[in-house]
Amino acid sequence: MPLIQLIRHAESVANAGGVSQTPACIPLTDLGHQQAQALLAHFPQAPDLVVVSPFIRTLETANPLLAKFPHVPVETWPVQEFTYLDNEAYRGTTVAQRSPAAQAYWQRGDVRHCHGHGAESFADFMARVDHLIERLSLETRRHIAIFSHGFFISAVLWRCQHPTAPVDTRFMGDYLQNRLANPVPNALIVPFPGAESRQPKLAAA
Repeated sequence: MPLIQLIRHAESVANAGGVSQTPACIPLTDLGHQQAQALLAHFPQAPDLVVVSPFIRTLETANPLLAKFPHVPVETWPVQEFTYLDNEAYRGTTVAQRSPAAQAYWQRGDVRHCHGHGAESFADFMARVDHLIERLSLETRRHIAIFSHGFFISAVLWRCQHPTAPVDTRFMGDYLQNRLANPVPNALIVPFPGAESRQPKLAAA
């Protein structure tokens, strides 16, 4: 079994309460860059592959590792964050300002509802999660570092615990409750279930 590490991006401007413009273009904070640098302590050897999402904060988190091991290939996979609100909801707003719309989305409990342009449904989000799990089951490279996002990593772990559960309103609600009870901190390294690793590691800031 390969060593596959799921790594949440370091602290972003949105995580720190700052204003966003689009979900894909939220950069790291100064603390986030420090957290990204601290991740190097967990990589004494180069991975065989570095994966980032299309969102810039994952690439910024991976950059110190890529600088340390410039020969390592890097690929962009669809492991981006679950964007359940449309682009307009992000423009010039903070997480706190988006909170009422976010709460309304989850209370609706409709796995096929799409909020608008730039958003995806929960069903489509879980399809991406299932695709990653299937892709990793076929992967032959021994050590893969995947830089991703909190909602996405939580969904991978939840799906691995409930591999045959239908993606319905109950699944959606249970997933959210589990995520709220077990948040994935910034710059946390989580072993993909079954990978050759023991406990999650929190990089020092």
